[in-house]
Amino acid sequence: MKDYEAFIGRANEESYTQVLHIDTAALKFDEGLIALCAQNACGHYDTSWTCPPGCGEMEALQKKIQGYPNGVVLQMKYDIEDSFDFEGMQRAGDDFNERFFKMQAKCKETIGSDFYALKAGSCHLCDTCTYPDEPCVHPDTARPSIEACGINVSALCKLAGIPYIYGANTVAYVALFLFH
Repeated sequence: MKDYEAFIGRANEESYTQVLHIDTAALKFDEGLIALCAQNACGHYDTSWTCPPGCGEMEALQKKIQGYPNGVVLQMKYDIEDSFDFEGMQRAGDDFNERFFKMQAKCKETIGSDFYALKAGSCHLCDTCTYPDEPCVHPDTARPSIEACGINVSALCKLAGIPYIYGANTVAYVALFLFH
């Protein structure tokens, strides 16, 4: 059994809303996303090892991603009170981050380092990132965001055949695990 097939089974056991295999050759990379990062709407540009410019050049990240032919998209949909329920969104984001790092740890235990994991948004492993003064505290766990790699999360969802937006009173978070 291929590593990604075993991973899909484990991810389904974790009750993700969506767990789907994709061919990474079909991924589209958009340099325009890095320009959006530079506008710093999220507040993480030039403050983190996992966001631009600290995460490295998009071309090198793209090459690394394309070295893995199989991707598994994980998505979790959460119900929230309303469109302004920022606390609900934060709780959902915290839950998703915990799930993501748990799945990443399971992969390390079962297949070693022969995979690469990305998630939408910034890292959140540390309260304050050491960037740029000190090396990353979690170099084996921290990963660039999907967007920092030039992958549009909405387009990734479309490629996987899943909704990006589920409608009112919901929020969804996405991760991409890559395998040989």
